[in-house]
Amino acid sequence: MPSEAHCQADRGINAEFFGKILDRSVTILLDKNKINLRIMKTKDYETCDIIVSLTKLFRYSLTKSEEIVPLRMEIDHVQNYIKIQNYRFGKRFICKIQRDPKVEEFAVFKLLIQPLVENAITHGMEDTLSNGEIVIRTCYADGKCIIEVADNGRGMTEEELAWVWAHIRGTEDNACLALRNTYHRIKLYAGDKGDMEIITNFMQGTTIRVTFED
Repeated sequence: MPSEAHCQADRGINAEFFGKILDRSVTILLDKNKINLRIMKTKDYETCDIIVSLTKLFRYSLTKSEEIVPLRMEIDHVQNYIKIQNYRFGKRFICKIQRDPKVEEFAVFKLLIQPLVENAITHGMEDTLSNGEIVIRTCYADGKCIIEVADNGRGMTEEELAWVWAHIRGTEDNACLALRNTYHRIKLYAGDKGDMEIITNFMQGTTIRVTFED
């Protein structure tokens, strides 16, 4: 199994995402008294909650002391990420998380799930104005830890799926970058004991399934 240093490869922060969130919320931190007064007067506890989530998001993403983490920490991180995305998109979608206690302590590399959720939002929810749904599931079956990110978005045709896999397995351009980085990090981390599948039906949604053998 590769060292933790190897698992840092291709791990990055979506600068555009942070920029948009910072424009909408964190810039008010330039005046500490102003935000305290705003929260007290308007009871804008949502803004306070988002700032706390954003702080946790930064801390988790940028701390390099632990590159291998329990799966429960990944789920907790994704919950903060989704909270911020809901704030950004005006709750165009809901997210459900189904956690299996048997895999809460399963060791995975950091920032495994966030890119998959980001992909579901960016592509699965791109044409969705309401009633979007993303489901994150973890379970243990047949000697494997299974992690799924499913959306009820547009889905893909067979031709589109083939195009996606061609770019995931290639390295020549920036298409499908989040999925490609995740796929190669899975292989780097677990070799043949780790895999990623994409199950999709046009106009019925997409599920990305990651598996690790115990």
